[in-house]
Amino acid sequence: MSSSHSVLFVCRHNSCRSQMAEGFGRHLYGTESGAAFFSRVESAALEGQSKVNPDAIQTMKNLHIDITNQSSKMIDVFSASDFSIIISMCGCGATVPESWKQGKRFEDWNVVDPTGGSEHAFEVARNEIQDRVKELVASIKEDRAPTYTLYHGDVCAMPN
Repeated sequence: MSSSHSVLFVCRHNSCRSQMAEGFGRHLYGTESGAAFFSRVESAALEGQSKVNPDAIQTMKNLHIDITNQSSKMIDVFSASDFSIIISMCGCGATVPESWKQGKRFEDWNVVDPTGGSEHAFEVARNEIQDRVKELVASIKEDRAPTYTLYHGDVCAMPN
């Protein structure tokens, strides 16, 4: 199956949530998966790159998904034209450049950052991200609106 879908998961520091999302995208739907829904899966930082959080690596390893070879990258090492889908992990406060949102599918998932939290906090975030990656693919295949995004048109509907 050939795919023209390419996805970039964006987060503040590209150390945890976006790295887990990249791992799920690659493992479940990337060219390495055999399913090949996504032709390209990447993640990037908005505010300053870090290193991949060891707790994120471990919580993914618990599902037999190895993200140890992924690395933290800044968004400016990519071009907006390289991706058909942009996913912000941070909520409406994230500063994804407008040029990255235009002419493509943009979703804002607002996943709670488990950094500094318990093993359980990482598992909750990981499981939520896994569900959202699966739903992203399902909604594209079924040609329907995103389920999880906070944006409706250009307006953020951040819950109080």
